[in-house]
Amino acid sequence: YCKFKGIPFYECKCPYSSESFRGEVKRFLNSVEENFPGSKFNLLQSCLSLQKSFGNKKAGVKKALMCKTCGMPSSGKECMACTLKGELGD
Repeated sequence: YCKFKGIPFYECKCPYSSESFRGEVKRFLNSVEENFPGSKFNLLQSCLSLQKSFGNKKAGVKKALMCKTCGMPSSGKECMACTLKGELGD
């Protein structure tokens, strides 16, 4: 988003990302994929199949609003990008 809008930003990888839960799951899935090629694809297909079985219903999910500043989808009246941009002084 920042590149598209020409907003300067810090483009380096977070030094703590490897310790995150997401990092653990990523390493696990890559390990399984290495030992059993096609596992990631099969997992995705299973999830999509389950989603269809349950009628694609998501409990407690709100409809996205539109940002009053940029018009993009947002969970509030203004998206976080516009909020941060305003706080930083455009």
